[in-house]
Amino acid sequence: MEAMFSRRTIQLFTILCFILLRHLNSVTFKVNGPAQHILTLEGKDVLLSCHISPKIDIQNMTIKWFQDQTLVHRYHIWKKVEETQGPEFQGRTELMKNDMAEGKATLKIYKVRCSDSGNYTCHFRSPDYYDEAHFRLQVSETPTPSWKIWDFLKIVLCIAVWFIVPPGLVFIVWAFIVCKKPRDIVLIGLNEVEKWNTGKEMIDV
Repeated sequence: MEAMFSRRTIQLFTILCFILLRHLNSVTFKVNGPAQHILTLEGKDVLLSCHISPKIDIQNMTIKWFQDQTLVHRYHIWKKVEETQGPEFQGRTELMKNDMAEGKATLKIYKVRCSDSGNYTCHFRSPDYYDEAHFRLQVSETPTPSWKIWDFLKIVLCIAVWFIVPPGLVFIVWAFIVCKKPRDIVLIGLNEVEKWNTGKEMIDV
């Protein structure tokens, strides 16, 4: 009886020692993402960087990026490096591996779309521990220059007045820009043309 008790005690003690040693040897870490929201324009390339502290080599970890619940990119090592892209990001993501030995992983998304906007998660997992960070990516439409027809006409009229028409008609352009009513523009223009013609007749006489 005492022999059985001693044997069981030794087994339990061995198991506890194994668990304790494994816990002591496991490395804990904290994942840090971008401090602020990432803002970019549609069609641009964007970098999503996360790093862990303390700085340790993460090349043997499993690293995943999610947009909400959708997989964006997965990096995993099982005999060899395996990388998987989510269906919505197929052919548009690349993991930059230059700084992984220092605990930093950067995912590059090419030609982002407005649909890429959302809450993102970068998830780091080692054999004994895992942690993740959350941040937001906001993609806006690329603004297109909107030329109003009146702006174009003003430029054309200014060029025409400068090179072609008599000096008195310069006031028509001024009236066109300043005045709001077409009637005022016409009256000012006719008045200035009449003054210019009267002056010309006096010089001819």
